[in-house]
This record gives sequence, structure tokens and C-alpha cells, in this order.
Amino acid sequence: MVALALAYLVAKTAEGFDGPTGRLLSLPPLQYVGKISYGIYLYHLFVLQAFWKFLSVAHLPLLDKGPLLFLILTPTTVAMAALSWKLLEEPLNGLKRHFPYQPEGLRGGAESSFLVFSVKERPRRAYPMPIREKSPRS
Repeated sequence: MVALALAYLVAKTAEGFDGPTGRLLSLPPLQYVGKISYGIYLYHLFVLQAFWKFLSVAHLPLLDKGPLLFLILTPTTVAMAALSWKLLEEPLNGLKRHFPYQPEGLRGGAESSFLVFSVKERPRRAYPMPIREKSPRS
């Protein structure tokens, strides 16, 4: 049942949301969180570990309350991800224009997708295997 609900969510997301959900998801703050979400994913455990270390070094009692930890660590993680985006990821993404990427053998059209399947013909290889000449036997 959960798998069906998640499949529906993925399909609906690919299609796009409209109505109140679409308006909510198109708010600039939520779009920004989407932009820095990979940084949030990368840094959340680091921030948690650094926080525990800080508490132990400062001889402060360890917090075991979920909501309080959430209120402390979430803004810290988001701030760290935002700094990472601004100082590291965005400048590196700007360099992409200097390095165009298009694998050999994939030149536009449907062939440029790695997920091209055909029922009538065999799937093509993205990188064709070289044909080896057979050596004449003596």
C-alpha cells in the first residue's frame, strides 16, 4: 500500500501540482529549500555530531528532547547548506558552461536519453562496441 502511495506521489510530482498544493510548493522559500536540499542532506549528520561534541566539551547536559533538538539543529543545518550553496556549489555550477558534456554517439533526439526503450527493436548501446576484424587463419 505504501509503495502504491509513493508511486502515485512520484507520478503526480512529475506531472506537476496545481491548486493549493501547487501554490504552496511554488513559494520562493520552499523553492530555495529545494535548491539547497542536497546540502541539507549532506550536512545534517555533521551538524548533529558537532552539536553533541560541543555539548560534551562544554560540559553541558545532553539534550534528548526531539522538538528542542529540531528547533536548534534545523536552522543550523539550513544555514550551513545555504553557505555551502553560495560559496561552493553555485560557483562550481557556474563553471559547467565551460565544459559542455555530450557523450560520443549521443547527438540529440531520443537517442540522447539513457532511458530509451523500444518494444520493436533491440535497445541501442550508448557506446557501440568496436568491430574487430577477424584475422585470416593460416
